[in-house]
Amino acid sequence: MVDNLLVGTLSKSATPGMQSVVELTFECSDDLVRATEKLDRLCTDISSLPEPRVAIVRLQPDSSVSFAGTRLTTHAAGRWERAVRRFERLDAVGITVAYGVCGGISLDLLLVADCRIASQDFQLKLPRCEGQFWPGMAMYRLAQQVGLAQARRIVFQEQQIDRSRCIELGLVDPSMSDIDTVLADQLAKLTDVSTSDLAIRRRLLQEAISTSYEDALGTHLAACDRTLKRTTINDND
Repeated sequence: MVDNLLVGTLSKSATPGMQSVVELTFECSDDLVRATEKLDRLCTDISSLPEPRVAIVRLQPDSSVSFAGTRLTTHAAGRWERAVRRFERLDAVGITVAYGVCGGISLDLLLVADCRIASQDFQLKLPRCEGQFWPGMAMYRLAQQVGLAQARRIVFQEQQIDRSRCIELGLVDPSMSDIDTVLADQLAKLTDVSTSDLAIRRRLLQEAISTSYEDALGTHLAACDRTLKRTTINDND
C-alpha cells in the first residue's frame, strides 16, 4: 500500500451509511515520480472497492509552489498528467482538502476534484519551476473553469489569489465550518449515491464546454436512457 493510504469505511458517526473510502496525503516534498506512483495506486485501489466510492486527497501547504521539485522531466510531466486524468475520470467522488498555500502538483489535483474543501488560510498560487512560470495543464483547466478573461487576469496579473476570491470564481467550495466538519457533511450527502452516475454527470459537464449541441445531444440522450432503464428496474422490484 501507498504511504499514508487508508482503505476502509467511514463510521456511522460520520455518515448515516457506509462508503468505501481511500484517503491519501500529498506532501509538498513529494517529487513528481513519487507523486505519480501514489496517485496511480490510489486510483487502482479505489476502483476495486464497492460503491459508493470516495477518494479523499489531502494537499499539504507548499510555500515554494515549485512544480514537483526534483526529478522533473517532460516525460515525467506527461506521466503525471496521465495519472491526474485518471483520477479525474474515476468512478468515484474525488474530494480534495487543501491547507494553506496551494500550487505545484497540488493545484493540478485541486482543479480536477469534484468537491474542493479549503482551509481558512488557503491561497492559490500559480506553479513555478526553477523560478520560472510552469506552463502545465493547470493553466488549461483554469481557462476551462473560470473562462478566458478571468484566467488571463490570474495568469498575467494576480498569480496569487486568496480563499474568498477562489470561492467567488468557483475554484473552491464555500464553507463556514472547520475542515473536518465540512468533510463529514460532504460525505453524508454522498451516502447511497451511485458514484458511476456522478462520473457521468462530471463527464457531461466537461464535454459541454467544448462540444457542439449536435454532438452533445447523443451523449445526453444515452445518459437519459440509462436513467430511464434504471427507473424501470426499480419500479418492477
